[in-house]
Amino acid sequence: SFYHKINAFWLVGLCAGVFWANLRSDPGIITEENVKIELQRYQFDGIIYKEKNCRTCEVPRPARSKHCSTCNHCCARFDHHCPWINNCVGAGNIRLFLSFLGLHVFLCLYGGILLGYINYALVQSAGLYKMSVRNRTTGELSPVTHLVVAKWLVHNHPPLIGLCMSLTLIGLVLGGFLVYHLYLVFRNTTTNESFKWKDLAREIKQRAKCPRAKATTTKVEFEYQVGDPVTIEGHADGTYIFGGWVTEPVVLAYYQHVPSNSTVWAQDLPIPLKPIKRPASAKAVVLEPLPSMEELVNIYDKGLLWNFREVLFPSSFLKAAREHASKFAGKDGGGGGGVRGGGSAAVGGRER
Repeated sequence: SFYHKINAFWLVGLCAGVFWANLRSDPGIITEENVKIELQRYQFDGIIYKEKNCRTCEVPRPARSKHCSTCNHCCARFDHHCPWINNCVGAGNIRLFLSFLGLHVFLCLYGGILLGYINYALVQSAGLYKMSVRNRTTGELSPVTHLVVAKWLVHNHPPLIGLCMSLTLIGLVLGGFLVYHLYLVFRNTTTNESFKWKDLAREIKQRAKCPRAKATTTKVEFEYQVGDPVTIEGHADGTYIFGGWVTEPVVLAYYQHVPSNSTVWAQDLPIPLKPIKRPASAKAVVLEPLPSMEELVNIYDKGLLWNFREVLFPSSFLKAAREHASKFAGKDGGGGGGVRGGGSAAVGGRER
């Protein structure tokens, strides 16, 4: 109908406009000019974000930011790099990205449903459900089933069926992606941070397997360079089953309770990778005990309304964030470690 033609025209145009806006948007690029402002946007939680500089951009890296290797810049509140919009998704364009997803979900499902009605109208005009089919073996007549109708549509109108199924499937997939990102907004976290929390949980489990891990645990890192001859142990008795050379630099971490700042040799530890000629050594670094996952708190999750306000109104968020952060800092007794009861946690002895 004319009504649906008008709807399709403005809906496709709106999707194209939002797509172009995402392409040209600033996701929150951090530069020397605005880094001081971005540092005030979020506080460091001391768990997955700690104060450090970006080695590529050579500027301080604010909390919740990340250097995108594809775009070659640091992005504030980095979520992920989206190849469909050829841009990062960050603090500056997260609302545009959600609009991009929502409009395309509506467009695909609208098109799929509309094509479904068109196919149904074709079936009704052909009067298929009023017909009967004859069994070639017995000659018995039986009513037309949905399977017979589907075969008729595929045979006579393959473009309509293919487009209807494609749009519906894409709409459902994009809908799931939209729901996932709305959930991230609800929890005030990002895709990047969700991976960081998973890595943290994995490291806590690795630390828990180490003897006396609840007391003082030591992390030893052995660095191997390209060309180092090594062997790999694969049996419980420690026999060598493979020999070769390191093809790319690798750092192997092993947890062992050894004296602090002592020199540890690879041959003395039951690690799977050992040097043949040149022994690899490292200084033992004492790690503080890690709390359990139940004791870790996402300090950026400050309630449903605040979380959505941060995404929908990023320009006015920075000033409110300063006031809100100072209020929460006073309640927590000045601690910003992200652990209940104040304090900070050392995570794995490495920067994230």
